[in-house]
Amino acid sequence: MKRSFALVLGLAMVAAVTAPAHAGNNVYRCEMKGQDRGWLPKELIIAHSDGSGGATVIDPIIQHFVGKPLGAKVKKDNAKIVSFQWTLRAQDSRGQNIRWQYRASITKASGKLSLVATPLGYVGPLNGGGSCKKS
Repeated sequence: MKRSFALVLGLAMVAAVTAPAHAGNNVYRCEMKGQDRGWLPKELIIAHSDGSGGATVIDPIIQHFVGKPLGAKVKKDNAKIVSFQWTLRAQDSRGQNIRWQYRASITKASGKLSLVATPLGYVGPLNGGGSCKKS
């Protein structure tokens, strides 16, 4: 299953990033540490072009609920860190509409990932960490 998801992610991100291909495209392939946490993905791919202010993100949760990459905003981009924010709209197992706001921060030098998922209108965020490789 991981291999087929990687193929879907790869194809989706190639389409999103290379149309048209400009110098400065950044693709971060990230893996979360630890056990499955439901609304925190085990894998994450984020693509953006320097100075664009926008990004594209895909993970198994987005693929399940949306079926294609989501747009994201670049919230911070400096010499040390790049941060992205996006909102996922979905239905939970009881059919209730929910919105999750995600924020991913990547330390450029080390590739360290911090991911926060906040269910809007509900109590408390989920926090996770991992690592990213830039290509």
